[in-house]
Amino acid sequence: MPCCPPPLLGVGPRLRSFLRDYDALQSLALALIYLQIVCALIGSLGALFNGVLVINLVIGLFAVVAIESSSQRLGRAYAVLLFFAVVLDVAWFILFSHAIWTITPDEKYGQLFVFSLRLALWMQIIGFSVRFLSSFLWIQMYRVPWQMIYWEVQSMILLTTRHCSRMFETMHAIIRCRVINKVVVMTVVQHLRASLHDLNLLLVDLFWLMIWKVD
Repeated sequence: MPCCPPPLLGVGPRLRSFLRDYDALQSLALALIYLQIVCALIGSLGALFNGVLVINLVIGLFAVVAIESSSQRLGRAYAVLLFFAVVLDVAWFILFSHAIWTITPDEKYGQLFVFSLRLALWMQIIGFSVRFLSSFLWIQMYRVPWQMIYWEVQSMILLTTRHCSRMFETMHAIIRCRVINKVVVMTVVQHLRASLHDLNLLLVDLFWLMIWKVD
């Protein structure tokens, strides 16, 4: 029976853990943004057709500011800019890639001129590939906080259900008793107060968690 090599056995759990770690995703996204900035800086040396590279450089610097400031609003703004940057890259490839690739050195265009255009084209190809892949990374980064809120709600529901079940068991035991004394009544009241207090704390924590993730 075929089986995976030992080094590959833990790849799946590690990958799932990585996709749920917001800080790790953010670090990878930042590294990819720096790679885009480097490609845009090198590609902007092209003699022509380098306007899109300058635009991508500005968008990359904006993304660095958004991540370093930990602003969710700037992050969402960059996600929109990333979408339009990918569309702009596709349009640029359709319009100019063939002309750049087929140009040859002559009396009008020297060897260095053609090399700068080819360099800009290759940097644009690398930058576009990184942007396209990082778009999926940003989608996952947007999903992680809401997944955390979902698990918090699930935990709150389970904990509340346990408290309610414990209260009903106590009340049912009291009803079955023929004699209700003061100690038993006080015990039930304390259970009710503790359960309501815990529920109130859970609701407050959930409220602040949602504000922190949305803002």
